[in-house]
Amino acid sequence: MSTHPETLVDLARQRAGSGGDRPVYTLLSDGQAVDRLSFAMLQAHAVAVAARLHEHTAVGDRVLILCPPGLDYIRAFFGCLFGHRIAVPAYPPRNNRHMLRLLAIIQDSQATCVLTTRALRDKLRASLEASGEQGRAEIVAVDEVEPTPERSWDGPAPRASEVAFLQYTSGSTGTPKGVMVTHGNLMMNSAMSRDAFELTSDSVNVSWLPLFHDMGLMGMLQGVFSGMHTLLMSPLDFVTRPSRWLEAISKYRASISGGPNFAYELCTTKVSDEELRALDLSCWRIAFNGSEPVQAEVLRRFSDRFQASGFRHQAHYPCYGLAEATLFATGSAGPREPVIKTLSRSRLVEHEVREVMDSQEDAKHLVSCGRAFHDEVIQIVEPESRTALPEGRLGEVWLSGSHVARGYWRNEQATLETFQATLPDDPRSYLRTGDLGFLDRGELFITGRLKDLIIVRGQNHYPQDIELTAQQSHPALVAGAGAAFSLSPTEGSAPEGTERVVLVQEVRRTARHQPLGGVIAAIKEAITEALGLEMHQIVLVQEQSIPKTSSGKIQRRQTRQLFLEDGLKRLSLEEGGALPAGTQALLRAPPAEARSLLEKTVKSLASQVLKRPFILLDVRQPLKNYGLNEATAQALRTRLHEELGVELAGTIPESASIGHLAELLLTQLVGSRAE
Repeated sequence: MSTHPETLVDLARQRAGSGGDRPVYTLLSDGQAVDRLSFAMLQAHAVAVAARLHEHTAVGDRVLILCPPGLDYIRAFFGCLFGHRIAVPAYPPRNNRHMLRLLAIIQDSQATCVLTTRALRDKLRASLEASGEQGRAEIVAVDEVEPTPERSWDGPAPRASEVAFLQYTSGSTGTPKGVMVTHGNLMMNSAMSRDAFELTSDSVNVSWLPLFHDMGLMGMLQGVFSGMHTLLMSPLDFVTRPSRWLEAISKYRASISGGPNFAYELCTTKVSDEELRALDLSCWRIAFNGSEPVQAEVLRRFSDRFQASGFRHQAHYPCYGLAEATLFATGSAGPREPVIKTLSRSRLVEHEVREVMDSQEDAKHLVSCGRAFHDEVIQIVEPESRTALPEGRLGEVWLSGSHVARGYWRNEQATLETFQATLPDDPRSYLRTGDLGFLDRGELFITGRLKDLIIVRGQNHYPQDIELTAQQSHPALVAGAGAAFSLSPTEGSAPEGTERVVLVQEVRRTARHQPLGGVIAAIKEAITEALGLEMHQIVLVQEQSIPKTSSGKIQRRQTRQLFLEDGLKRLSLEEGGALPAGTQALLRAPPAEARSLLEKTVKSLASQVLKRPFILLDVRQPLKNYGLNEATAQALRTRLHEELGVELAGTIPESASIGHLAELLLTQLVGSRAE
């Protein structure tokens, strides 16, 4: 066998032959190891699945993978690679919208077989029968395919130039398309990320990322490529209790782990002080952050929050990637301090890169996504004239290299437009990423999506600026859960002959009792003051109702379509009608009486939280005199919300008194009711 394997199949066979008993994948459930695969076991299962596929399919057929998160997904994927079939990673549908997307993938890929599990087989068969697709694809339960001496596969090994799998794009800016990733693409991209992350066979990876998404899939494949141990957990385990992710890193001494920007934000806000004290994150060397705009403030808050647990700020690893480039595109050479530039927001939207002081009013912080690796070439291009721009100029990011995928499955026109762009006097073909950015000393900075740019009265606005400004305006709003977009003069109800801007924003469940008129007023004021932009409409919706991709990207186009079709789960401005009876009575009382009642409520709750006798608390004294600190201030804020049904705007300063808090609460309640 060649010492330089050309495909992951060759490499997996090599690893199974030498040190095959070493674990490569371990499945965690609530932090405990429940299943594992060694290199030898992986090969045995992959050969068994390949042999089963041979019974129902031909070489080169597309095979849909619809397994829940876990080792069955890995068995299915490697079975396709070993069996010389084209894998189509997907996920079991949870609702009608997911089912429609799945049917579109089946029809586009022309899949002849579905690999799933025994538990999902009957339900999936019924869904496909109802849609009329059942006759096209054989359904096989992977967990019923056991390795046996009789079940072997000796078919042709795949070549590097052949398609390994179709990665259907997430659809954040349009209809999902199947990216054709070859075996050679897989090897090159794995080599790029291995060298960028400085991985070895001694590295340990913990991942909650979905295996049907490129970031989770390529991270999983790195286990075979680098020969390292990868511990997998369900995405649901992470979302329902984010501390499970950090606990797994701490317990199993992971050196690499990561996810999209929102994952770090979620940990910062959801991991309790008690959970934090039990963590040791000093082992975490590479905390990669990609798949959506990396926010400098999120990096800082995460570092500040988990520094006491041994997390180092230089472990933050911002990077950039996309399915059309297999995944990894840019990063740094190992860990380092994040590179951050402070630019003028107002000039940036005019495509001018101008550095400013951090204290300047329109300052915007951009995080570098690193540099090119191996044979990759990055060009910044003016998208209309298609001319290359020098460093420091903003334009569309174009990529060239052997990690760039072959094109879109059965879509020659889109392949020509996206994968075969050219520049004058340059023999290379380039991938048009659709992302806007610039280079500075070889470092790539991403500013937004070309198609998402909002233009109002000739003024450019990045939707993420609008969304972030709104989310920082009021504590009732969910971070990373807003979608800003524009309407043309002919859409919706608008007398003006100009583009209008709409924001759809999720509201926290814990703020469901709060009158929302004040929230909208706070958003409008913040956006007008920070961006000079007048909003046409602000729609507040239930938490987790804005469409997102599997990696957590906001799907602005889908949200826009739901807005136009009146398909959003809107919250009424009178959601506050569900305020507790005591708070409603308080609002009907004269101001002096209402203030007195609020003082008694705050005093009672402060007594419970601070464990101080009620009678000894002076409403005029700063609460810090009674032991108020960051933790007890948050506890008091939570208790006030539970008791009154209103979430106090901002944090409680240690210098605040009971009387001061009562005044703030009364102002907030009365002011929001008056909206």
